[in-house]
Amino acid sequence: MLRPLPFILGLLLSSAGLSAQTPLPTGGTRLRIVTVERSITGLLVSEGSDSIVLRTGDGSTASVSRSDVRGVEQSLGWRSNAWRGAELGAGIGAAIGVLFGAMADTDGDSPAYRQLEKTGQIITNGGIGLAVGAVGGFAIGSRTRSERWRPRPAVHALIVTPSGAGLQLRF
Repeated sequence: MLRPLPFILGLLLSSAGLSAQTPLPTGGTRLRIVTVERSITGLLVSEGSDSIVLRTGDGSTASVSRSDVRGVEQSLGWRSNAWRGAELGAGIGAAIGVLFGAMADTDGDSPAYRQLEKTGQIITNGGIGLAVGAVGGFAIGSRTRSERWRPRPAVHALIVTPSGAGLQLRF
């Protein structure tokens, strides 16, 4: 008589092994592979069941054993930092403008007029600082670029093989 429980358990474990194995993208994709000892960045040349081969920036190839891999990231490309610079510049410019507006002297006769004039200077100087800072930050940020990375799932797999009367599991 066929026992369904070991058969179903074996089927589930073998299908889990197939879904746990995550293939890497196609050749030529820029990857960063993190191992215990170092981080290697390069273009994917090939991948095997036991290793991954990358072409590094100097043109040489580097082979990494899958058992040493702790993480894989895929490059999403290079992007300008212009908007990040504009945001940072706007914040710094507005803060400096408000500070100068608060330190400005007022020449009103009545306290209410002096307070109104002081508030106007703070708002005006803050707005001017915000605009100048945003333009300056945009200009500086547009001259710099940074590479964006997306983490990839682990490249390890659960391997289920028949062994005598049972199953053997390997990672």
